[in-house]
Amino acid sequence: FYAICGLGAAILHLAVLHQDFSQTEKAFNLYQQDPTLDQFLRLVRERLHLNPAWLEGFSNGWESDPGNPRFANQSIQLIHEYIYGYSDKGVHVRGLFDQPTVGASGAVFGILFAFGYLFPNTLLYIYFLVPLKAKYVVAAYALFELYAGVQNSAGDNVAHFAHLGGMLVAFIVLKVWNKKNRRNFF
Repeated sequence: FYAICGLGAAILHLAVLHQDFSQTEKAFNLYQQDPTLDQFLRLVRERLHLNPAWLEGFSNGWESDPGNPRFANQSIQLIHEYIYGYSDKGVHVRGLFDQPTVGASGAVFGILFAFGYLFPNTLLYIYFLVPLKAKYVVAAYALFELYAGVQNSAGDNVAHFAHLGGMLVAFIVLKVWNKKNRRNFF
């Protein structure tokens, strides 16, 4: 009985994975054809369900800021190199999505921190109702991640310290990029 249930669960799992892979592969192929931030968000949306909502909320600020097209272009270029780096080395992309993902959400939190650092007074609307400044949203989210990581509740399989690590790496990268031009980084 257990073997049959296990076999049935494995078949069902593979069927669900096939459906998930086909949608993710379609989004990946669209991104390869047109490597823009919109296509990247579509690719991320297939794997992460909450974080792209945050990404979409503040990514337009980077793209539409006439003072600094450099930052958005560098971000897109890094993402492009990351994805094409795997495909150039002959790694089959479909196999990458069957692994647990820890770094992707850390990268999203790094982007969130960078937005709060570069645009601290931008208003973000929480649930389309409550306007909060980006610096307060980022600080509250970081404190929540610290609390959730220290609390260590049963059944919580989220890498909270990876999220904080993404924020720390974003802080270091911003400081390194701003080493020579401290007055006018943007």
